[in-house]
Amino acid sequence: MHAHDSALNLALYPVNIAKSTVARVPVLIVTPVEPIPAIRADRVLICLHGGGFTTDSGARTESIPIAQLTRSKVVSVLYRLAPEHPFPAAVDDSVAVYKELLKTYQPRHIGIYGASAGSILTRSYRENYGLSQKEDASDLPRVWNDPHTSARDRKWMLRLLIEDVTLVKEHKIHIHIRWKGGATSSLERPLPLSAPALVRTPAEIVELVRALATEQTYAQIARTLNVCVWPSTGLTTGRSRG
Repeated sequence: MHAHDSALNLALYPVNIAKSTVARVPVLIVTPVEPIPAIRADRVLICLHGGGFTTDSGARTESIPIAQLTRSKVVSVLYRLAPEHPFPAAVDDSVAVYKELLKTYQPRHIGIYGASAGSILTRSYRENYGLSQKEDASDLPRVWNDPHTSARDRKWMLRLLIEDVTLVKEHKIHIHIRWKGGATSSLERPLPLSAPALVRTPAEIVELVRALATEQTYAQIARTLNVCVWPSTGLTTGRSRG
């Protein structure tokens, strides 16, 4: 079952997988086939697989898509399993890998994730090392706004963070975001202008032209607008041709 899932994942998300050890703990080093972008070269993700602490049900299936979609290096920890190795063996192995990676990576450049039993291990990191969601996300604005982050990278980030988005159009546009993990956010945005409104000349410009028309020709009005009005007020016609 797991071998089939891994083969299917590899077909969908091509990556390189190498067996290794970190702090004497067996791991899988999963990297994308494409070169890792420079902005993520000094970052690493730790995958803590699920399986109820008794089986490995995700060391590959939970790391392959993440490595390929984020174009990041993933260290999938093959921690010791019960009943042969009871608690806290899994915790000890996971923490040992984290501490060893701290010798190479800055704490803020190490991401930790897991499903099922892996999520319990991930929570233990928070409790033992004081990692908060705020700290985990503190680097996101910098990465998002970095000029080296491509539109494709931003799409991948959104896919990883957002479960779905619902738009409700009333007098405003209500945006309801459901994040991965169940949290929700709501935003309001004004309705976009209609096509005629986008090219409609502002009322103050229309009134100004009417006032100038009592004393000036069309050519003189154009000259007045170009020389005196547009530079000083920043106003333009509806088609932005000042």
